[in-house]
Amino acid sequence: FKDQDIRCRVVGCKGTWKWTRGMQLEAAVRNRLEPPRRMCSECVKEIAALEDRLEPCKNEGCDKTWVWSKESQLAHSRKGRKKKPPKRMCNDCKKFIERAETLSINCTSCGAEVTWPKEHQLNVELGAWAKPSLCSDCRRDSKTGLSNGESVEI
Repeated sequence: FKDQDIRCRVVGCKGTWKWTRGMQLEAAVRNRLEPPRRMCSECVKEIAALEDRLEPCKNEGCDKTWVWSKESQLAHSRKGRKKKPPKRMCNDCKKFIERAETLSINCTSCGAEVTWPKEHQLNVELGAWAKPSLCSDCRRDSKTGLSNGESVEI
């Protein structure tokens, strides 16, 4: 056995830690031939200064939060990203998306089928949007003052 420099386990970090001969011998006695996943000393110091943070859910109208763990913050900074947290959903919004199914509803004007994705359903559930009642053609026509399928000659 000889001392080895092992890459830090933090994604994006290029630092290393020393897997000493003694540590390797202890691991071999336990039939573990691969080095453990550890952080370099710089990451250990940086993570000690961090705390898990509650961040707002990315969905408009949702007042819940998700946890940005100190481990994820460290990896985020090691990848060269800004201190600004990523946009994520809270657990309740995630569960809604997992349980919901894309629905087909009918246009109240022409009867055409309208696809209602689960992400849009979530926005309705949160009160950020209204449930659709018109297809895109009828919605466009209602804004221009035309009726179902009419066109304007120029």
